[in-house]
Amino acid sequence: MKRKLDAAFIRPEDNMDDLSYRRVRTDPLVFVFPSDHRLASQATVAPQEIANEIFCLPSKAAPSVRRVVAEYFERAGVEVQADHEVHNVVHAISMITSTRAVMLLPAYTERFSAEIDHHASRAGRSPTLDLVLAYHKSNKSPILKLLLSRGWQACQRCLAAPSPLQPASPGKLPISWIKVVQANHL
Repeated sequence: MKRKLDAAFIRPEDNMDDLSYRRVRTDPLVFVFPSDHRLASQATVAPQEIANEIFCLPSKAAPSVRRVVAEYFERAGVEVQADHEVHNVVHAISMITSTRAVMLLPAYTERFSAEIDHHASRAGRSPTLDLVLAYHKSNKSPILKLLLSRGWQACQRCLAAPSPLQPASPGKLPISWIKVVQANHL
């Protein structure tokens, strides 16, 4: 942030030491498939099952998501080759449906397409991604002060509403109209 905004809702980034963050919510990442994909009927999917699939990776424009996805597969000992890079959720859904690709996306993406299935993973800790309110540490704006003092609780209540795919039990996400297979807990 170049001090043109008082605050912004972002994914936390590396090398932004001049910013302060307040976590608003944490979104689980889930595998997203075309609804008729061979893995779409499974309740959970292990990262090893993705190794030979057409895979989409978040572009460098989304470094937080890209890092979480890369670290997840690294912990699992799985090397995936990105066939495509996507820039946003709509682009991801388009690529998944048109190329029959697989991708890890935040669980809230189920709201965007009936053509896609989301799945949870099998065991361990699913990858997650934080949404934060970021502001410059030296910002003395009265609007920011008001937001952080009074408006913060209301803001947090609205944005921290549970994702539609909250785990029913540890390591499991319910199947919904877009097939979400929980990412394997590592």
